[in-house]
Amino acid sequence: FFLPRNMSVRLLHKPSKRFGANHSACRVACTRNGSRVVAAAWGDRCLSLYEEEKLVRHSDKLPRTVHGCALCEELGLAAVACDDFMCYVWSLDSGERVAVLDAGPVVDGAAYTPAGGFAFTSDGTLAVASKSNGDIVGWRGPDFAAAAAAPPAFVLQGGHTKVVWGLSFSPDGTQLASASMDCTARVWSVASRTCLRELRGHTEFVYSACWVPGAAADTLLTCSADGTMRLWLAGTGECVRTITTSASSPIYNECCLSPDGAYILAVTAGFSEVRATASGTLLAKLENGKKEDDGLLACCWSGDGTKLFTASQNGKILLWQAADVLPHGEEPPHEEGGVAAAAA
Repeated sequence: FFLPRNMSVRLLHKPSKRFGANHSACRVACTRNGSRVVAAAWGDRCLSLYEEEKLVRHSDKLPRTVHGCALCEELGLAAVACDDFMCYVWSLDSGERVAVLDAGPVVDGAAYTPAGGFAFTSDGTLAVASKSNGDIVGWRGPDFAAAAAAPPAFVLQGGHTKVVWGLSFSPDGTQLASASMDCTARVWSVASRTCLRELRGHTEFVYSACWVPGAAADTLLTCSADGTMRLWLAGTGECVRTITTSASSPIYNECCLSPDGAYILAVTAGFSEVRATASGTLLAKLENGKKEDDGLLACCWSGDGTKLFTASQNGKILLWQAADVLPHGEEPPHEEGGVAAAAA
């Protein structure tokens, strides 16, 4: 990917669509074609499902605040991590709750014990969630109802010292990335259940860690409350690029990548950024449609590359068409790209 030197940043003042109920959306996920979107609402303690930008249903209200949100299209499931140390799993088609996964006892008897991230492998054979002490708990799928009837399959301990907000499996499912309030990210071996690398460099909470598609499962992107994103080589722990936000309120709340790994979508308090992965160049600022949409917390990019979603603390979800956002009106290829050489 090469960006013309004279290309200016495109300011998009209005999203393609604006939808959602008044349920503060702290995390969002979507199906491959972007036709279904799930949003975890922390203040209203529920999971919301939208189809073609229209609300289909809210889940039943949960006992405590919800945080992490994930979707497994292969199994037709969506899940959230809740502050009662339970993870709730629903069927996308029926809306029925299919499992409640117990992440373990309250840590140190704390009155407020925030849950963190939640993630599925793409085929649904594993799911993980985090606890407030930094432990990461795992269950074996695809039968999560059966998994709920037994203790967790494994617990990753001795790594993070504070709650983990971001969890992401590598494309081949062999490694797990975690992002924590202890200002670090880590890379774990799924097979050996050991920490392979500790990624240090951020100076504030790390909110998100995601794998760069097409990078041979070796490149990670993290974002932080310190206002930077960092690209890391997972094999060595080396930081190969630092990207600093252009926002006046320098906090990155979440980041994700296009399906070919060529572009980054990241949300700050007031607007979203689209950047070139290979260079870090700012390509577009996605400005909110309305002032009350400030406070962006979450983002996702559909697997077919055509749609981008951002979500704000007032519960509104903004839809952007990739063809309107990317240089020359292009859409990222669906297949994996060749980002590894550029990132390295």
